[in-house]
Order: sequence, then structure tokens, then C-alpha cells
Amino acid sequence: MCDVTQLSVDPTALKLHLLRLQARVHERTASSDRDSIDFVYSCARQISEIRGRRFIDIRFECAERLVPYFYASARLDHALEAACLMRDLGQLSARRDWIRRAHTFIGVIHGELGNVSSAILEYHEALRLAEELGDRRGAAGTFLNLGNAFLYGGLFNDAKACFRQTLNISEGSAWDKDLVAGAFANLAQAHFYSGEIQEAYDMACRALNPQFMPGTLKELHSKTIHELTFVRIAVMMGKITEAAEHAERCSIYAHRAGGSQSLIHSKLARGMVECFAGNATIGLRMLQECLEAAASFGVVARIASLEILARGCQACRRSDLALQYIQEVLSSVRAHRESELQALMSLNVELAKRRMGDERDLQALTTAEATMRAAAAELELANVQYDMLERLAITATLKDDSSGVHGYRVGCLSALLAKELGWAADRCYELETAARLHDIGKVAIPDSIALSDRAFEPAQRQIMRSHTTVGAELLSNHTGSTVRLAAEVARYHHEWWDGTGYPGGLAGNRIPMSCRIVALADVFDALTHGRRYAPAFSCEDALVEIEASSGRQFDPDLVPVFRSLVRGLAIQHTSLDEFLGRSARSSAFFAARRKIEAIVSRNISPPQTGAVG
Repeated sequence: MCDVTQLSVDPTALKLHLLRLQARVHERTASSDRDSIDFVYSCARQISEIRGRRFIDIRFECAERLVPYFYASARLDHALEAACLMRDLGQLSARRDWIRRAHTFIGVIHGELGNVSSAILEYHEALRLAEELGDRRGAAGTFLNLGNAFLYGGLFNDAKACFRQTLNISEGSAWDKDLVAGAFANLAQAHFYSGEIQEAYDMACRALNPQFMPGTLKELHSKTIHELTFVRIAVMMGKITEAAEHAERCSIYAHRAGGSQSLIHSKLARGMVECFAGNATIGLRMLQECLEAAASFGVVARIASLEILARGCQACRRSDLALQYIQEVLSSVRAHRESELQALMSLNVELAKRRMGDERDLQALTTAEATMRAAAAELELANVQYDMLERLAITATLKDDSSGVHGYRVGCLSALLAKELGWAADRCYELETAARLHDIGKVAIPDSIALSDRAFEPAQRQIMRSHTTVGAELLSNHTGSTVRLAAEVARYHHEWWDGTGYPGGLAGNRIPMSCRIVALADVFDALTHGRRYAPAFSCEDALVEIEASSGRQFDPDLVPVFRSLVRGLAIQHTSLDEFLGRSARSSAFFAARRKIEAIVSRNISPPQTGAVG
């Protein structure tokens, strides 16, 4: 790059250099290559260093191209510099249309940075100039951006009015359809935040105009926003298949656009679908990564990511996190609202006064917060209940297994088998947790029977078998989906495929799949650890025993999958017991047990030896 100050004395050389810069800016900003950001910024600096009115049209055109490029690249400070350069060049040339466009850009960037009062004042000036110029298209775009500012400040009714104004001005025009699609997408968000879900869905559908195919990077970026908006609404309506299709489209548009902000929109869409489809681990990880990345895009991007993450946590029954995130959303929206009302006060005192203290717009968000607060309280109670039940289950397990880890090994092996069968990650985790309680009913079995090393008499066998119904009844009085699943497993994990099991004599597919899975894991662990009345089998001998009972005791379709799984685990892990029982290490019960054992061992001194005095 050469020094433009040296070229200033030679107008021909300066113009030639500017034309080269213009060509480079066109080339770099028209592609999805974000690696050249520093090169493009150096071009911007050279353009800004030129003084006076010389070749001002080339300089302005370059600056106008730079703003959306820097914006999409998360360089909001660079974008603001370029927008201010647009304004300065417009004022220098007395071009009110240039000044109007600059005010709109500056407003957008201030809004993203969280300076909403400044954004509203910029939009007001842009609207005034558009009206003076008779620039209907400019007015339509500015109303769209003003509505966005209101949207993230919780003034949803004002936002809707702005978006409708965009549509009214645009009606019958030959302008680019991206503007109209944006108005419908933003109307969808305003209705969504107002709790009007069906209206939101209708608007989101209209935003996805199939006749409008994006061509430019700006249009592709807009398309990712529209697709994300549809996904947010569709998942809340239970339309998961539709949401998944549009999340895929969002990903296609984002990769064609190439901007980091577009890619975040795509990841948010896919993360939401994963959460609402039951893949909590994958979905929440994606949404949390988006929240971290959104920090570089300004306050508005963070609020949107927070709200989406809160909904995702709610879908995944992580009510504690959902409440934390929705409270942060409300806090940010209220702060934006206050700044916006202060800006409105300087423009329209009566309008601002009507909005002061009126939070009816926020009713849907406050309702969501109340729902999440109640769910968080319920979750806390369920966790306390589960902790108590888990300790009771360990106590019961100790009658068969002195280590007390049998339930953990069965739970882990059950979850791994469920994963092999294609279960979603959160369902696998729920089964692992529920399976730990499968023998909880043994707590009610008298020790004289449970600890016997002799074959059971018929009456004793009947009492022993009652642990299934006793366990189910113990668990039926508690809340939560995991405990409900645990009750099912406790009742039916001794049912046999041929119908000769207990307590219900269920056969074949009438036995819940969860129970067929746990039955395999339970018997395998019992065989490989033995009991007082039976020696332990090797891993391979236990598998042979299970195969012999395929189609009689066990689901014949599950046995080969189970056999392959266990053999693979045995190859991967030196100690299968250590691997399957690893979850027990984090149990409060076992932590307390280890502490007691350590205290006991420290206080047992070896007998003293030596001469008697």
C-alpha cells in the first residue's frame, strides 16, 4: 500500500490509486473471505485519510460497502468508523441522501452495541431526511431498523407499528424483496415476544418467500436470520420436522454467506432443533458456544442468544439454567427499554409518558420467567427426592453386592446399550439414572431372605420377587420423568420375553423397551459378580449364558447388539468394572463411605510388641 498523502499533489495518480482501492474493496467485500479483514481495513484507513472533496463519490461508495462487510465480520468498531466516514463525506458534499444512509447505518451499529437511545436518535434523523427527500424506500428501511431497536427494548407494540409501516410503504413497489421479507420476519419476532405464537408463525412463513432467492452476501445473511426466526417459532409449536428442515436451509445460506454472524445463526437454529428433539447434550453445547461467540457481536446478539438458550434449557428440563438465562434477558431488555424511553422523551414527550411504567409488552417474557421459576423449584425438589431414593437404592443393593456399585454398573451399561440402539443422548442419561434404582424394592426384603446363601423356598421366592412391585410403589409417589421411568424399570425388569417372568407375566413387545434393556445389563452384572449362592462367571461365559436365553428370557433382537457392545468395551477398558462403575465416584453416599473408611483405618493402631517392664 502506498501513502495517499504523497499522491494528493497529483490528482491523476490519486484517482488511479482510488480506483484500484475501489476495485479491491469490491472484490473482497463481494466474497465470503473474512480472512482479508485487515487488508480491507487498511483500504478503509487510506480512504479516510484523503481530505477535501476530491473524488468524493468513489470514497463514499467504498465506505458504504465497508459498513456491512465489517458488521457481518463482527468488527463493529470498524463498521462504526466507516459509517461515520459516510456521514462526514455526505456533509462535505451536502448530499442529504448520503447523510440519510449514514444515519441509518450508524443507528444499526449503535443498536447492536447496546446504545439504543443513540440508535433511536439516529433513526429519527434518517426518517426526517427521507421525508424531506421523498425517499420512500429509505423510509421503509429506516422504519425496519427502528422497529428492531424497539424490539430489543421490549416495546413490542411500537416495533410492530414500525414493521407494518415498512410493509405499507413497500406495498406495490419494485424494491428488493429482502426488505419486505425482513419486515415479516421481524413482525414474527415481535408477535413471538408478545406471546402471540400463531400470528408469529404466520408472519415467519410469509418471510420465507420461495420466489425470493438470495444472491448477494447481504441477502444471504438476511436469509439466515429469517430461517432462524422460523426455527425459533416452529420448535415452540412442536413442529420439529419443519424446524429441522429450515435449520438445514439456514446452514446452507450461512455457509454460502461465510460471515461469522451468519454461521452463528445457523448454529443457533441447529442447537434449538437438537434441544427440542431430545438431544440435550449436543443442543445445549451448541447454544452455549453461540452465546460465548455472540459477545463479539454486541448486546443485541447476546440478548437473542440468551433467549434462545433459555428456551433450549427449558426444553431439556434444565429449569435452573433456563431461569438464570431468562432473568438475564429480562434485565437487559428492561435496561434497553429505559434508554429508549429516555430517547423518546426528547422526541415525543407524550408518547414516552404513555410508555413509562407500562410493561404489558413484557407479559410473555415475564410469564416465561414465572414458568421457569416454578419448574426450577420443582426440579430442585425432584433432585432432593432422587438423592434420597438413590441412597435408599444403594442400601438395598448392599444386600446383594457389598460394594454397593451394582446399580451404577447396570445404569451405565443400560445407557450404553440404549445409545447403540439410537436413543437420544438425554434419554440415555435418563435411563442410566433410572436404572440405578431398579432394585430399590429390596430394601423391604427381610435380611434373613436377602442374605441367605441357600436356595429359596417357594414362599421365600415369592417374597423376594415382591421387590419389583414394592420398588414401583416406592417410586410412584414421587414426581419427575426420571423417577417415573425408574418406577417402570423397577416393576418390569424381571419380565421374560416368553411371558414366564414376573410380576405381570408380560411377553414380547408388551415389555417396555427400557425394561428389556435393563434386564440384560442386570443379569450380565449379576453373572459376572456372582452371589452368595453362585460363583462369578467370566465376561465371555456370561455372554454365552445370555445368548442361551435369547428369545426366552431376553429380546432376541437386543442380544446380538448387547454382545457386540460388551465385547467392544472389554477390549477398550482394562477393567470393565472400573469403567461401568465410574459414576459412583461422584455419589455423596460413596464419598461419605470413603471418608468413614479412612477415619477408621487411621484410628486402628497395630498391636504393640516388646518386653514387658
